[in-house]
Amino acid sequence: MAVSIINEYMFFSFYDIFDEKGITKKITNMPFVTYPNDVPCDEVNMFLRKIFENGSAKVSTLTSYAYNLIHLVNFCYKNKLPFHRLSDSSFTLFVQGLQAERDTFGKVKRGSNRVRDIATRCLMFLESVQIEQDLKNFIGEGNQYAIKIKFKETKVKLEGRPDKFTIARTHTSMPSPEPKRKNYPASNNDMLNVWDYICRLENRELRERNKALYQCLEYLGARRLEVSLMTVQDIKDAILTDDAPSLKINTVKRAEGTLRYIPIPSGILANINQYITIRKKIINRTLKKRGLKDHGFLFVSSTTGKPLSEKTITSLLNDWAKAVGIKGKFHPHQFRHSFITRKLVEIILANNINNTDDFRRTLLNQEKFKIQLKEWSGHSNISSLETYIHLAFAEIVGYSKTYNAVRLNDAVKAMEQTLAELESRIANKSILTTEALIKLKQSITYFKSDLDSSLDEITHADTLS
Repeated sequence: MAVSIINEYMFFSFYDIFDEKGITKKITNMPFVTYPNDVPCDEVNMFLRKIFENGSAKVSTLTSYAYNLIHLVNFCYKNKLPFHRLSDSSFTLFVQGLQAERDTFGKVKRGSNRVRDIATRCLMFLESVQIEQDLKNFIGEGNQYAIKIKFKETKVKLEGRPDKFTIARTHTSMPSPEPKRKNYPASNNDMLNVWDYICRLENRELRERNKALYQCLEYLGARRLEVSLMTVQDIKDAILTDDAPSLKINTVKRAEGTLRYIPIPSGILANINQYITIRKKIINRTLKKRGLKDHGFLFVSSTTGKPLSEKTITSLLNDWAKAVGIKGKFHPHQFRHSFITRKLVEIILANNINNTDDFRRTLLNQEKFKIQLKEWSGHSNISSLETYIHLAFAEIVGYSKTYNAVRLNDAVKAMEQTLAELESRIANKSILTTEALIKLKQSITYFKSDLDSSLDEITHADTLS
């Protein structure tokens, strides 16, 4: 595996002269990069570790860095080029290769902005190679350098904080940036078709895992890396919460250790918990049989027991889309777009907001409203939600009735999914009638719990108004 995740990465930090012993540090979920022949890439791994030690990036960001740098690692390995032997021409060849690469369907694999991201991160890495190896005239601004780059200071506006200035690196080979694309949710029809496909999978382990994965994406609005970092303990903790359960999510685009709590229907938690029972059998068959400990991550491979990476999650969604004949894009972030749009609709209806101007006024005047938006979406900057606001109002057009209960819609949808699954499994005789009745009874109990919680909120809100 070119990029792997080490659950507990231990490294030497410094030597304590008073106690006369070396001090080590532990990093959880540290990315580790190897060449295609499985030999560790020391330069990249050192670069990632130094970034972490300097406090300039959290571990989840390092994973993103690793997946960017692996392209350069593979390029240098294939061309038998050590990093310090790269030149303007070879780096240009590398970037052109990123642009030209195509997927199995013959489509261009990555757009200009993605190529720019990879190239920029690689330039940062090559600067560190120059420093670590004490190279002269390897990479920098000026004709004397083998790799010639330009630096440009850019300003980033941060809500409620002073503007942040960053240094951008560019190279002549890098393509022009594309206009920022608007994000759109997946269509309801596509999502229903995929759900039906998953429920019909013959392999029970895959069926239950994929159902749980699908529902985590749909009901939590989590990024794919956030989903891959979910643990069994997170689910158990949510089940033990009071009448209105919330699930803890590690927010990967914020400071290390930043958490948010997302309301989740009890019925969805029950479905995920059902998968956990099957997951235990997978872990016993794969990891424990080889004397390895359970790593604790929720979503695992049914063949190896290893945690599913964010890349694997994307591949699974591509497989689902291909199986049901989806022509356009269908990727994990579309679930997030659907979730945020849905939550904005619920907030708009709950607060009787009539238009986008009303929305912005409410946002300015109600701190609680702003906090709720940030908590659900995981955005540090509310301005990031601008596109979703317009989508939410577009979706509201035609509503004949509004709902004050924020959780009610999700609870109804979760119950509908359960009924659709049972109908499908009864039709293909993959479930006994008795088992179906037991599951239906459990689902009704969870649905009633979510419904009662929602109605309590309505009553409480009416009392205060």
